[in-house]
Amino acid sequence: MLRLQRMTHALLRPSARVWHATQLDRWRAIPRPHDDPIVDVPGDDADRVLLIGDGAACGYGVVSHHLALAGALARRLAHATGRGARVEVVTHPRLFVGELKIELERLELRGMDAIVVTTGIGDACRLTSIRSWQHDVRGAVDAVVAHARRDTPVLWLGIPSVRAIPVFRGVSARIIEHHAALLNRQTRMLLDDHPRAQFVPFEPDPHRDGERHRSAATFSRWADLVTPSLHRALDEQVEGPVAK
Repeated sequence: MLRLQRMTHALLRPSARVWHATQLDRWRAIPRPHDDPIVDVPGDDADRVLLIGDGAACGYGVVSHHLALAGALARRLAHATGRGARVEVVTHPRLFVGELKIELERLELRGMDAIVVTTGIGDACRLTSIRSWQHDVRGAVDAVVAHARRDTPVLWLGIPSVRAIPVFRGVSARIIEHHAALLNRQTRMLLDDHPRAQFVPFEPDPHRDGERHRSAATFSRWADLVTPSLHRALDEQVEGPVAK
């Protein structure tokens, strides 16, 4: 059955990529942040977090990163740790998993205390092959291992449901949901025993924000799903053999 599904997705892949490209053109009209991609919450011994990827990190529906996932994550994390928090965002709608390694290699990662990866929606829409996904996930994690401190954890968020996004309906939504589940399964298996990286399920309630694509309240709920894992990873880092 799995082999048949992969063959079906391979046949659909060229048309899926064309369809996804047309949707990206439509999404340009949706508000998203274009301000400074850094959110600071003042406090002692601030944790520096890199939020990188497409999808949830883009902030569709709000016009500032302070209102998007970065801002909500910084505030939730600071509240949880009692320290300051600084979340730096690297995102654009075409930041697919294949580009992550290149982006990570050009960034200064040694100053980061944690890295949160949110990619996958675009790859699910484009029906990226399982083999390519595996290769590129390994490449991205290897880039962190090579360029970040040896105590910097990577939290790879699962691909969320597309059911709350208006452009995804009917048969296309079911195909994308199924492919996203396949990609999530591969990521979990790849990272299960990795000493630095972990797969974090990301399954927000797929309700819609009226006519908006997303609201600040939605991003706050999403941050609530990520903060516990991020808090634990940072605490383990402080308590481990290598101090911050």
